[in-house]
Amino acid sequence: MTIVVATAAPDGLVLASDSRSTLLQGRRHRVATDHARKVFLPFEGVAIATYGTSLIGDRTIAGIVDDFVGGRNVSSGTTVDDVSGDVAAYFDACLSEHARQLDRDIPSGALGLIVAGYTGAV
Repeated sequence: MTIVVATAAPDGLVLASDSRSTLLQGRRHRVATDHARKVFLPFEGVAIATYGTSLIGDRTIAGIVDDFVGGRNVSSGTTVDDVSGDVAAYFDACLSEHARQLDRDIPSGALGLIVAGYTGAV
């Protein structure tokens, strides 16, 4: 279970999460790591928090976020509105490709994203 906390203050936003990742073996949960990255700052003023699966195939969520950021043309925009749709589509494509390789459906709710941000002074 992941805990993600988000709050807004006059000075900005705070996104935080735990860093534990577990594996399900039958009915038992095993700790895989206590150092999983679940909160990311891909662009100035934008944060992404993830919950759910910590791997898609053999790729970590952190690695997939790094690929998204590295391959994204900043001319596409870096506001929270610009990034939220693009990152959702990117992860959907990764999940769909993984499901195709396994020849089965990905369970609903396997991965969640919280994208938050601000646009500066108004």
